[in-house]
Amino acid sequence: MSIEHREGLVEDYFAGVLQGSEREAFERHLEGCAICRQRLAEVKALDSRLRILIAEDNADLLDILSLIIEGMGHVALCARDGLEALRLAEERDPDVGLLDIDLPGIDGVELTRRLKSTPHLREIPLVAMTGGIRGEEAVKAGCSALLEKPFTSRQLEAAIGGILGKGGV
Repeated sequence: MSIEHREGLVEDYFAGVLQGSEREAFERHLEGCAICRQRLAEVKALDSRLRILIAEDNADLLDILSLIIEGMGHVALCARDGLEALRLAEERDPDVGLLDIDLPGIDGVELTRRLKSTPHLREIPLVAMTGGIRGEEAVKAGCSALLEKPFTSRQLEAAIGGILGKGGV
């Protein structure tokens, strides 16, 4: 597939509009296109909101986490199971992942392994949300931090800021 220069192409990529083979072709095109890389950097600079993937099967907790993330001024990408979270990550290229360990479909440890084995997703910092079980396993799989349930919004913000090298986000 050939990617032509057109108005809004970089914005479409950044917004997750480009999908499948069109997205892959654009990523290959980016490697050799200084103008596209520059425009992508400009678009990212304009939108400082983080895209935060939240993988949590408890609907109430997912809603609360989403409200907290959006209240912090960021975009919440919500998934109720591991496979949905993987699909969403592939489509939307999140900046951070908050992963429950005990997810249906594929659990948070396997989700971490799959994210870390996907070239364009492997650098996403991941926080494992756990009730105290399998935390070490999540870290070995590639999570950068653990957040033990129950946690406060301040602890959540500190965990995200910590893995991004910022005091708060």
